Amino acid sequence: ASEPNGTFLRYTAGKPHDLQDVILQYGDNISLKKGLLDYRITLGSLSDDGFEDRYDVMEASIGRFRLDYNNGADDTWLFETGFNSGPRGLDAGNNYAYPERNREKDVEYVFQHLRWTHNISEQEEVYIQFFHNYHKVDELNQFYLTADEFGLSGAPQAIIDTYNLDPVQYSLHNSLRTRRYDLEAQHTLVPNEKVRIAWGGSIRRDQWYSPGLIASDDTIHIDLTRIFANTEWRATDKLKINAGAMWENSELTGTSLSPRLGLVYQIDNHHNFRAVASQATRIPTMIEYDGKIIVNYSGANLTNFYGWPDPSYDTFLQSIQDLDHEKITSLEFGS
Repeated sequence: ASEPNGTFLRYTAGKPHDLQDVILQYGDNISLKKGLLDYRITLGSLSDDGFEDRYDVMEASIGRFRLDYNNGADDTWLFETGFNSGPRGLDAGNNYAYPERNREKDVEYVFQHLRWTHNISEQEEVYIQFFHNYHKVDELNQFYLTADEFGLSGAPQAIIDTYNLDPVQYSLHNSLRTRRYDLEAQHTLVPNEKVRIAWGGSIRRDQWYSPGLIASDDTIHIDLTRIFANTEWRATDKLKINAGAMWENSELTGTSLSPRLGLVYQIDNHHNFRAVASQATRIPTMIEYDGKIIVNYSGANLTNFYGWPDPSYDTFLQSIQDLDHEKITSLEFGS
């Protein structure tokens, strides 16, 4: 790591949002028989009351550990892990009229990253890396509907008073649990002074669990495979050409190809002309593809006013479950 060794402490405080951040970091290195081991430890606490007249408070406990090892020859290792957790304030923009609807969601994020890099020669390198993260959100949006929201706008006051004795409760569960596992490898080589090639691939698994946001009540696994390659060719002293593509295969939307071609021409020592043509693909998220946002209404007035047989009623918005990946074709010119 490039950061200096030793202990670092930072405290930041500010008004008018009662900002208070404390960051403690320690770093050192250890000389081994073969190579050098470098490590960093970071711990912190963040707090922010947010904007005035908004309930967007934020509190977070953070931690991070990084380990770099160089064997003094051709191999380097990197390991990182960290977390960020704490409550976040939410008001959906309505706290002016209904401050009692302010709520918090608890957020937790944890990650690990391991990377091995091997220098085959001065012109050739390979790396293999693995990445994992875990994201948890606990959020319940729950409040009582006003008489107007219930559809009693303009009703006699006696009816409104009757409704207000036992208002209907609105509930929306936005909680979720997600994990991602990603394994990637890349090979880079420079066969001659005019050509540089990079190619590789990755496999990824995304895991979703959110009965209130996606259609399935079970944990869903989505796999994605990628193969990519790019070549940089210095055709002349003034012209450089980049050509590459990425092939993807997603369990959600099938296969797609994203090509890219770029030209850079050096006009003089101070100006370049650049032209790039590319096509990119975006795969829908799990909520976009298989979302089912469930809203629950409960209360005796569902029966009293509307004659519903059950005092608890679910409504939902569901995706069409037939989304394809998005494509964008781009042409860029500039200097």
